[in-house]
Amino acid sequence: MNVTALFREYARLDLMRAGDGISIPQFERWSRLKDVLEHRFRGPHAQRRPERRSSPRIPTRLHCTYASCDELRKASIRDLATGGVFIQTVSPAPIGTPLELRIHIEESGAEIEVQGSVVSTNYCPEQPGARGMGVRFEMVTREAIEAISDLFAREAAREARRQATPEPERSEAPEGTPETKAAGGASA
Repeated sequence: MNVTALFREYARLDLMRAGDGISIPQFERWSRLKDVLEHRFRGPHAQRRPERRSSPRIPTRLHCTYASCDELRKASIRDLATGGVFIQTVSPAPIGTPLELRIHIEESGAEIEVQGSVVSTNYCPEQPGARGMGVRFEMVTREAIEAISDLFAREAAREARRQATPEPERSEAPEGTPETKAAGGASA
């Protein structure tokens, strides 16, 4: 399955849907592509819950800066969709806060600038890596939509390659062996 080609078709239909609209067969194709992409990036055993997003999310490690209430902050983007992002931060802005977001593309040095608003927050104290805010893109230029779609396709392809690469097997050394002693383990 060529994830990049599927996503490009999905993104083309998604842009048409947001613009002039699409036909019923096109909507059905858009919906099937969305389901396939969500299944691909969530995994077949992920719990299903009602999905409120209009596009699938993919995990990523992009960097961004955002301005809110005249404050400029740096953060990481944990996942990306064509309609928004989840920004990992210890101090999320309140729901409804408008943001000016600048997504940094490390490979090219380019930046994508979009306006958005905070639509969800997560203050999960048990999982510091899960803290952050969901941001929905708003008032996005045609150029930004195309740049986000291209970025999404690249990140989707990267995630598909990552998922296809098997993790190296780890050998668990029993306590007291030279491997654990070197790492500070105790021996009898």
